[in-house]
Parts: sequence; structure tokens; C-alpha cells
Amino acid sequence: MKLILDTHALVWAAEDSSKLGKAARQALCDLAREDLGVSALSLLELAMLVSKGRLRVFNDDGAKAIADLASRVTVVPLDAETAWEAMTLGLPQSDPFDRVIVATARRLGLPLVTKDRLIRKARLVATIW
Repeated sequence: MKLILDTHALVWAAEDSSKLGKAARQALCDLAREDLGVSALSLLELAMLVSKGRLRVFNDDGAKAIADLASRVTVVPLDAETAWEAMTLGLPQSDPFDRVIVATARRLGLPLVTKDRLIRKARLVATIW
């Protein structure tokens, strides 16, 4: 793996959305599935967003849409060390998804593709946007 994607970066990259930052778009260019990772908690975050109607999916099959996104990357499982680091990070936000995503990138020593200003400002992990 070369990069970890935040949940929104995964969705926007899959959609080839203009919402993706210029540096992020460049970093993702020509990378293969095995070069890109997401935290397993991103799948849970996607399910939450779909179930609350905050993320629309084609044909109303949330599970299939999430599986399709997951097939485009390597899903990094949550282990005990990452869970602990996530809860002890010096991040200003308490969102468990953000915390686990940052901890995953830190534990793997990989840059995180994220628009999240608070994560980027915290400088706990190298970020690309």
C-alpha cells in the first residue's frame, strides 16, 4: 500500500469527482487497487451515511454499493493496537471514524488522503489533499 483514503476520498475517487483536491487527484493517478487502503471502519461509516440518506447509492442497494467501493481498495482490519491508538490520539474531534482512520495511517506509516481540515491541522500523520 502507498496511501490510506479517508471515507470521503474513497467515494470521491470512485466517482472521479471534482470535489477531490488537486494534489489528491495527482497522488491517486495511476495507482492500483493494492496501492490504496481504507480502514475497515470506513465501511461502517459508509453504511451509516447510506442508511441515514446522507449518501445516495444506485439501485438502493447499500450493501452492494459498499462492497463495490471496498473492491477498489485494500481494506485494513481494525486491530487492538490501532483501536487503542485511535482513542489516545491528540485529535481535537472525538469522531471514532476519523480517529481510527488517522490511527490506521499512522500505524502503517502511510500518508492519508483527506480533506478534513482538523486532521490536516493536527499534523499527526502526513496528509494529501
